[in-house]
Amino acid sequence: MLKKMLEYLTNSCYHIIRIGKDIERRNMEKAIFDSKQLACYVSDMYNKEYGKEISEIKLQKVMYFLFAYWGGFIAKNDFESVEEKFDYSKYLYDTKIQAWVYGPVLPEIYSLNKKKQLNDYRISEKELFKDKEFVKETIDSIMYDLFELSDFKLVSLSHEDNVWKNNFDINSEFHNQAMELDSIIKEYAEKEAI
Repeated sequence: MLKKMLEYLTNSCYHIIRIGKDIERRNMEKAIFDSKQLACYVSDMYNKEYGKEISEIKLQKVMYFLFAYWGGFIAKNDFESVEEKFDYSKYLYDTKIQAWVYGPVLPEIYSLNKKKQLNDYRISEKELFKDKEFVKETIDSIMYDLFELSDFKLVSLSHEDNVWKNNFDINSEFHNQAMELDSIIKEYAEKEAI
């Protein structure tokens, strides 16, 4: 009993320290977009391209891969020579990403979409990308490539990521382990094709 209590307290302290560091890091570097607004944009572009609503799986995987590729791209490259007036944060958005059965999921987006409340966060494309033309061009090219892949091809690709593998526990009851944003970015910065 005492051993279990000590393990619990040790784990609790670890999580409190980790959460504090995450908050401190997030306060230091602001994300580019609100994830809810970006999810609305992705959904709108899919609807415009295919004339139908995007599936939940595709929305989740596109959002994940946009975050991963953008973060890896920024972490890997030097943008001091770019003349565009924009702070190139490596965080495309700043919200939780968790390791679920079908790959990485943004639980906040999932919940809002399930309740049909995601549309409440829609803003115009012009407003979303004001002074962010380079970001728009970059994520659009990634997004349209991802649209071409089937839902389960995207799931399969996300299951290849070490950050998902390291955080997914098949024996867990809830499958909602958080994936560290910096770990995602680090893994994608180290990939060859960025």
